[in-house]
Amino acid sequence: MNKQDRSNLITIINIISIVVIVISVTLLLTKPKNTFLENIKSIETTTEPAIQNIVDSTVSNTELNENIEQTEESIENEPFQLTEQELIDLETEVILPYFEFYSGEYQYYLEILDSEQILSNDQTPMYPASLAKLFLMGTIFEAIEDQVLEYDESIEQDLELMITVSDNAAYNRLFFRLQAEVPEINMFDWADQFCMEYDFDDTIIHNLYIIEGNETSLIQSDLVFETSALDVGNFLSLVYHENLVSQEASRTMYEILLRQERTGKIPFLLPDDAITANKTGELNFYSHDAAIICTPFCDYILVLMTDSTNMAYVADEIIRELSLDIYDYLGSID
Repeated sequence: MNKQDRSNLITIINIISIVVIVISVTLLLTKPKNTFLENIKSIETTTEPAIQNIVDSTVSNTELNENIEQTEESIENEPFQLTEQELIDLETEVILPYFEFYSGEYQYYLEILDSEQILSNDQTPMYPASLAKLFLMGTIFEAIEDQVLEYDESIEQDLELMITVSDNAAYNRLFFRLQAEVPEINMFDWADQFCMEYDFDDTIIHNLYIIEGNETSLIQSDLVFETSALDVGNFLSLVYHENLVSQEASRTMYEILLRQERTGKIPFLLPDDAITANKTGELNFYSHDAAIICTPFCDYILVLMTDSTNMAYVADEIIRELSLDIYDYLGSID
């Protein structure tokens, strides 16, 4: 190979090298862009299912939490209710044994207020003692609602005295107030009308309490004075549900009962978490108590009326112990 040919060959090699270098540089400059775009697309493709899985999981967890909250709320709002067997056991194993050897008449009324389950024995009207004051309280609020009476300070004080300390004179004054406002109507007719309106069929309040000895000469009456645990229980149930006279009147009556100072029977042995609104009644061998009882596990009404003609004051202890046993039984229900 002569000198000229060698020179031409070197020139060709140089040209080829330059072309190779240019192509390589071009590829280096263009390939990363394509790879990056492809990588982005690849990442998008692979992450979309993952993101969707996270979203689905979040939605699923949210729905689960909502279901849990709804279940908890449902449990909280579910009314307290005894099974049929539990109700039978409450009567046969808790209530009735107290009266197995009891000498005298007795009546009981128990209502689970959430479920309106009721236990009550066969009853005939009994002397009410101061339980009669409940029905006069309802009569007075009915007269106020009908604008026959004005709810003034005098009436407010007498209602408070009549219920919270069982003041007999306050009871008489309230009846006399009715007579004074509408002289042409016998004051006991107001109580009759009230009892008829709310189906207190066993209740007749045709008497005053004898304080000075001349009360019977001031009235025209057959002196019938009676009620039943059933009527008293229904009265308290209407108060609790705010259906007696009016919502406002029911609330006021309940608040008065809450301030009861005579708590030596149904409320006496109950723990502090039991809130009671009660009214007692007693005279000679008669011993009664009636209460709305609100507890952490349920609200219920208990009315016990007794005539222990041969066992004076035994009934008071029965009422106290039975009240606690009923509380304990209801509190043990899951």
